[in-house]
Amino acid sequence: FTVTDGNGRPIPNPNIESATIQLLGPNNVPVPAIVEDPQTPVFITLLIDGSGSMQNVIGDVRAAAQSAINSAPPTAHFAVIQFNQDFTILQDFTDDHNRVKNAINQIEAVPNRGTCLYDSVYNAINLLDDRIQSQEERRAIILFTDGKDQLRVGDDAPCSQQTYSDVINAARPSDITRPITPIHTIGLFDASGSNLNE
Repeated sequence: FTVTDGNGRPIPNPNIESATIQLLGPNNVPVPAIVEDPQTPVFITLLIDGSGSMQNVIGDVRAAAQSAINSAPPTAHFAVIQFNQDFTILQDFTDDHNRVKNAINQIEAVPNRGTCLYDSVYNAINLLDDRIQSQEERRAIILFTDGKDQLRVGDDAPCSQQTYSDVINAARPSDITRPITPIHTIGLFDASGSNLNE
């Protein structure tokens, strides 16, 4: 379970000392529960924009991604993916955080390459679906981008085949047997904020 506040934001250290679980129904009694941090693996995809517009900020993005590794729980398995018009897996899921950091250091902004944002997030969700075999294994995507889904800066023509709705439907499937994929977005924007599709 994830404990959230009234606005739906997770509470990182809720300080719960005891708990019970109450199943719905007239004859069910509360059952004691153990409160502890989860020990199951968490699979985190670092999805990093390597389009041409990232050239001035790619160093900051690498540093932010490294910070995510340093603050991760010991059960974290990371994959590192660079995207622009291509979707390139630089490191498949591993719990070797040094290998993950080395993959992050390989990421470069590629001049004149577009931002196929929605295709890339959609592909990352599918990668998690393929990799995770157990309902107990947790998942997340951390997305680093500075732009919109566009083939060229200044042109609103989309780069992706998938749409925003396709991504949301994949991340929050209507089939309750399929897990939800949280997507945490780190959006880098210019002074006007016009480069980012909030």
